[in-house]
Amino acid sequence: MNKLFSNARTTEVDDTSDRLLLAYNAQTGLASDAFLKTIFDDIRSLSDQITDAIKRDLVFSEMEDADENVAIALRSVFTVLKGYEAMPLVQLSTAAKVLTPVADKYTLSILRLNYAAQSSNVEALLMDLSAPALKASIDVLPGVAEAIANLRAAQTAFIEKRVD
Repeated sequence: MNKLFSNARTTEVDDTSDRLLLAYNAQTGLASDAFLKTIFDDIRSLSDQITDAIKRDLVFSEMEDADENVAIALRSVFTVLKGYEAMPLVQLSTAAKVLTPVADKYTLSILRLNYAAQSSNVEALLMDLSAPALKASIDVLPGVAEAIANLRAAQTAFIEKRVD
């Protein structure tokens, strides 16, 4: 039998404890041994705690990915609007100049906020951008509606992941 090293991965330790528990449960005669029962009850409890910790790490990693997707989509909205604002075509730059002040109320600094504050600010930005008075300006600028829709999708995915 191989030794379990102290620098083993958490998942390896969890797998080893699960296999030990399976081997113990397969031997019905061992259940009557009070010493082994106590030991394996402890192993079962600790194994469950390790499994929960692994799930939390995975969820946190998925939240980080979802948060990064929101950041990418948010930067895209700001970049597209700034690009149109700098355009020499009057119709496009005028429409962008209507939308840019709305986005600028929030600035990209919201990306440095904690999850709750960032999420609230993104929701407020999306609400502001969905105002009927801005629809005409959004429709004039190709790609802006799509950038906003991408931000909405990323934000929704982040919220769902956060609820999980």
